[in-house]
Amino acid sequence: MDAKSFEYNDKLDIHYRKVSNSLVVSGMGIIFFGLWSVIKVFTEIAFGQVNITEFLMSGLENTPRMRFLMFAVFAGVILFVIIFHYYVGSCAIRVGTGKKRHYLYIAFAIILLAVNIVGMEQYFSADPAYSQIDVTIASFLVDLANCATLINLVITSFLYYGLKKSAMEE
Repeated sequence: MDAKSFEYNDKLDIHYRKVSNSLVVSGMGIIFFGLWSVIKVFTEIAFGQVNITEFLMSGLENTPRMRFLMFAVFAGVILFVIIFHYYVGSCAIRVGTGKKRHYLYIAFAIILLAVNIVGMEQYFSADPAYSQIDVTIASFLVDLANCATLINLVITSFLYYGLKKSAMEE
């Protein structure tokens, strides 16, 4: 069943389209917030808030081979973050447009939400890397918006599948 199978003046249809559109918008938001996460890391490195070599090599021997390995791991983590956010967002978009039927992305969205909530602890620590209050507040608000988008995606997904189930029963 897709959006075209409903009658356009039915209340269920109006609610279904609203939930579908919300799912698509949330999916796009998750993709963009994944890119934001990567941009945020690179800006922290560029502005000297984080010394990447010191961060990656702490407690390890500083040989060229180990440095290359740690930078490769760092690049792999960055790539994983992008792909993970893209998967969650694109699955939500496909579900919202009625093209695919996925469920695993909801579990991944909950994992992303938990990681974001745990990561918010950094804003309340006395870490000197976050001494610029205006940048910290802006980052906090963006991360809060990311959490709100993830919560919206999870709730909208459950609403979407509930609406589909109730439409099938009629």
